[in-house]
Formats: sequence, structure tokens, C-alpha cells
Amino acid sequence: MRKIYLAIGLGAVAFGVYSYYIKQYDILQNFKYNLKNIKILSSTFKTINIQLTYEVINDSSISVTITGYDFDIKINGESVAKIKNATLNQFLNKDGGKSFFTINVAINTTDLISSNVSLGLIGDLQNSTITLDGSFGIKKGLIRWNKIPYKYTYKVKDFL
Repeated sequence: MRKIYLAIGLGAVAFGVYSYYIKQYDILQNFKYNLKNIKILSSTFKTINIQLTYEVINDSSISVTITGYDFDIKINGESVAKIKNATLNQFLNKDGGKSFFTINVAINTTDLISSNVSLGLIGDLQNSTITLDGSFGIKKGLIRWNKIPYKYTYKVKDFL
């Protein structure tokens, strides 16, 4: 009889730990983020190098590490740049802590000019959009989640 109580107790503890981390993972998926700064590092006729600074607020009670990301940058729905970093190890603070990280983007100006993106920006700058679409990975100890989807659209007028 003692073995049954022990097995039930261990099962209840395992279920409790599992439920806790699943709930924290759901909270973590809905983290808050703000684009804090856009800085033009350099611009030539061939490329424009931009640095984006993000503030990430993790409301979960567990801290995690962002392990990498893979995003497409689209202006008015057309892809203008792809950013990827598979070796990032950015720590995210827990319980509403703020973390900052930067992303460097190189935009090929010939692709930007040859597509309809430049005409769309010139024609309707106020209603133009910039979209980040892709995924990122996180880890906590030995547990790793890859390819968590991320998509956010900004209005160009918000940066003017």
C-alpha cells in the first residue's frame, strides 16, 4: 500500500511541475516587445545598414535565453531583407524584467529600388508598413523550443 501512495505522490508532483512549466511557457509566448530605436549605421548606393534595438519584457516567472532568430523584413508586403542569427544567446529576465538586444540589418538598395517597394513608399508614406515575420528559439536549462513564430507590423508614420 505504501508503494501505491508513493507512486501517486510522485505522479502528482510530476504533473504539477509539468503544468507549471506549460503555463509559464504560454505566458512566455505572449511576451511584450517594443522597438526602441532605429539607427542607420551606414548607407551606400549598394546597401543600407540599420541597427534595430528591441526592449523585451518577460512576464513569465522563469527566465530564458533566446538562442537564435530568423526573420524576413517586408515593406508593404514585399521582402527587402532577411536577418538570421543562429548563435545568439540573449538572456531574458523574469517577472516583468526588461531586456534589450540589437539586430543589425543590411538592406540591398538595388532590390529595394527595382521592386515596387520604393514606389509604394513614395506614393503613400503615411500608410506604408514594415513587417518582421519569422521565428526565434528559446532555451531553459536542457529544454529548448525552436521556431516560435513572430510577426509584427509597424506603420512607417510611427517613426516619422
